[in-house]
Amino acid sequence: MWICKKCNEENEDGFDSCWSCQTESDIGLKKSKIYHKELNEEKKKESEEKEKESLIYEELDKKAIQIWVVAIFTGFSCGSAILALLISVGYNLPKIVIAAIIYYSGSQAKKAYTKHLRKKIVEQLEQ
Repeated sequence: MWICKKCNEENEDGFDSCWSCQTESDIGLKKSKIYHKELNEEKKKESEEKEKESLIYEELDKKAIQIWVVAIFTGFSCGSAILALLISVGYNLPKIVIAAIIYYSGSQAKKAYTKHLRKKIVEQLEQ
């Protein structure tokens, strides 16, 4: 039990503020300060993470042409190699399937290269 400094009412230990006048106890004030400190630290961390993500996207935007060139070249190269292999073993594929193979190869290359660049950017930001 603790006694309120303002109205002298008895309060259970589980209460952080007086049930009668809502004045916070010393323990309640300490808990409140700790909570607000943790909340501010969390907000600061979120802000730093958003800033980091913003910098990463900014750097990736600068490399957009490079990413697309790699995707197109790799997609065409890998797709052509896959098609050559399939044709050499006797598969006769419709044009839409050929286009899909080349597109899929390019999209996977773009995804992998973007992931690689992102990793490099993160490493640079952490230095």
